[in-house]
Amino acid sequence: MRFGYPILIHDVEKIDPIMNSLLNKEVQKKGGRNLIRIGDKEIDFSMSFNMYMVTRDTSRQFTPDLCSRVTFLNFTITQASLQNQILSKILKNERPDVDKKKEDLVKAKREFTVQLRELEENLLAALNSEGNLLENDKVMGRLEEIKIKSAEISKEVSRTDEIMEELQITANEYSPVSSMASKVYFTLDSLHEIHYLYHFSLQSFIAILDYVITSDELGKISKSSYNERLEFIISELFTQVYHRVSYALLEKHKLVFALRLSQIRLGDKFKNEIGTLLSSSSAILGDEAEVPDSSMGGKLKLDQRRQIACITQSKTFEDWIKDIKGNEKDWANFIEDPKAEDCIPLDFLEKETKNLSPGDKSIFIEVCKSIVLSVIRPDRMMNTVKTSISKIFNDRFVDIPELDLMKVIEKETFAKMPIVFISAPGQDASGKIELIAK
Repeated sequence: MRFGYPILIHDVEKIDPIMNSLLNKEVQKKGGRNLIRIGDKEIDFSMSFNMYMVTRDTSRQFTPDLCSRVTFLNFTITQASLQNQILSKILKNERPDVDKKKEDLVKAKREFTVQLRELEENLLAALNSEGNLLENDKVMGRLEEIKIKSAEISKEVSRTDEIMEELQITANEYSPVSSMASKVYFTLDSLHEIHYLYHFSLQSFIAILDYVITSDELGKISKSSYNERLEFIISELFTQVYHRVSYALLEKHKLVFALRLSQIRLGDKFKNEIGTLLSSSSAILGDEAEVPDSSMGGKLKLDQRRQIACITQSKTFEDWIKDIKGNEKDWANFIEDPKAEDCIPLDFLEKETKNLSPGDKSIFIEVCKSIVLSVIRPDRMMNTVKTSISKIFNDRFVDIPELDLMKVIEKETFAKMPIVFISAPGQDASGKIELIAK
């Protein structure tokens, strides 16, 4: 503080009251010296002193009183900023010509803006000159020159905007993949809410993206086949993310993660149905009185009746209870069948599938089957969920390869990236690690 050197404070969680005088800049002048009181001591203070406080905790809340005394800079990653970053990375790889033109146009537009500002300043200087402006030929000539140049620059700016709009149309073709990729990262970032060990950095996600857009398989597709390359990038990105992340997930969490990726891949399509499937085991329950206790031969438990009542609040399943009452025999057979997934009465969904394409209808039916099974026969649900996921992506997505530790070390990590091994009962990775080390 005395010499004006800046101070950087890391991992700030709270501000001690002793700092109030510093934050308020309660500087006193005594005998030509600037003094500030910290606690019970007066310290020489340089007016060029700056203090920077940094926290990496995005959930940290600061009081309005503190906010009024400091300047806040938010460097946290947002979905929109990450989407733009990913779009730029993909454009540089897939359409370097478009990316280069965009950069050149942005640079040119900034230069035009600077030139216009200079012309405005010159105009003000000319107007403030002494004497009668109308009689000063030099000033009038200068004004005319500024007017012509300003018109030329404005014309160039307008032309630049038109070209930028044309380039943006091309760039927007890659917006879906950048939007999905951004959502995938924020899904990874929220996995710690399921388990405290599930933490994945942005750096690791970008490494996966780089692996996909520089892969040999993508290189085999012609650069002019834009749509084919785009489809490959989307498919491979989801597959690589799921495979690599799944190695760190417990078995019961893998399908939850896969369903969330499916939701991102489909966009608004079947969003409510997949959301219902993800929340079917939650604590949100309906009124069991809506489902008679004699339904399905009286073999429904209280919680199952409540879950059915809750699910039927959605438009897709609004006729489910009515169908259970009207097709009592079919539903009774379903709950007893050892392969229940093959005999689910889904006639009540007919009106929802009328306008769907064959592919979408197949996905929709499998997702709805999974919802019904998750409530009534959870023991038969896993295979149906896997089937729906494989229809959304492909069979390769669902089949996670056996962990090849050497491949992970050589291709998916680098020297400064730590690898955490978590031992489970009956599993010991130390033998594999020692073998690789040798």
